[in-house]
Amino acid sequence: MITQEEINLAKALKSGDKDAFYELYNQFVRRIFHFVHISIKSYADCEELVQVIFVKIWENHSNIDPEKSISGYLYTVAKNCIINYYKKKLYIQAFEADSQFALTEGENTIIKQIISNDLSEHLNQLIRELPKKRKEIFLLSRVHHMTYHEIARKMGISENTVDTQMRLALNYLRSKLNFFAFFF
Repeated sequence: MITQEEINLAKALKSGDKDAFYELYNQFVRRIFHFVHISIKSYADCEELVQVIFVKIWENHSNIDPEKSISGYLYTVAKNCIINYYKKKLYIQAFEADSQFALTEGENTIIKQIISNDLSEHLNQLIRELPKKRKEIFLLSRVHHMTYHEIARKMGISENTVDTQMRLALNYLRSKLNFFAFFF
């Protein structure tokens, strides 16, 4: 049974209320960390993954259904992040095992740096290809760290438009960067 307090928190979070997000974070961060730590024993990896989980919650706050359990939603996001963590780990292990020659640690670092530079260059090119307004919204959000509310106010558009344009930009970038995801 969902409590009225949980419904109110979900509604506030859905509308972009940062205080509601902080309240959610404070209520659940320890429990989510424990949940993640059961599957992932590395303390550092757990800390990083918990941050990723809460960032995903915030980035997708407009998709929250206040009529459903916010804690259930949070644990579902956590479970999916754990699955993605292991998929990524398996891809890396498979790639390293499939290499026809053994790389020294230094050579491996150089190859990863080359791939990282290629990724950065490719990402910048993809951002330049975005439609003008979408690119501006993306850069205001990701480079200048403005909130959707601030961007909407600055550009004279609705927060929904900002959210839609960000989703379109991120989906486009993800679809074009799938090749690089194999390496990281």
